[in-house]
Amino acid sequence: MPAQLTVSAPFDIEDCGRGLWCLRAHDALQTAVYVSGSLPFSQLSKCEAFNIEWLEGGSAVLHLGLPAQIVTVPVTSAFAHEPRPDLYGVLPLARLDAVTLRFWRRVFGLVRVPGGQMLLGWLSRRTRTAAP
Repeated sequence: MPAQLTVSAPFDIEDCGRGLWCLRAHDALQTAVYVSGSLPFSQLSKCEAFNIEWLEGGSAVLHLGLPAQIVTVPVTSAFAHEPRPDLYGVLPLARLDAVTLRFWRRVFGLVRVPGGQMLLGWLSRRTRTAAP
C-alpha cells in the first residue's frame, strides 16, 4: 500500500528553481510538500486540495482537486515536511525553575554590558578561591 498525504487549501506555491516546487499549507502544522517535476502551475493556482501518493521505486503521483475535476500529475520525486511540536515531549529534558531562570538571565544580561565579562570572570575566580 503506497503512502499518502492530503493537504487542503489554502496553501502557498513557491518555485524553488530547477523544477522544484514547494507547496506550503496554511494549517496549524504548516505542512510543506516539495515536488520535483513539471507541474501545471495554472491548475495549481485553482487547486482546492491535493493528495500526494508515493509509489514504490521513489516516484510519486499528485492528485489535484480542482473545482470541476481531479487532475492526476506524475512527478519525479516528492517529500513532505510535517513539523511535530510534541516531538521532544517524552524526553527527560532539563526544566528551569523561576530562581534558576532568573540567575541565568542576569548572567547573560551582565555579559552584554561593557565590562560585564570581566566582572563575571572576577566573581568566578573569587568564588573558586573562597570555596573549601
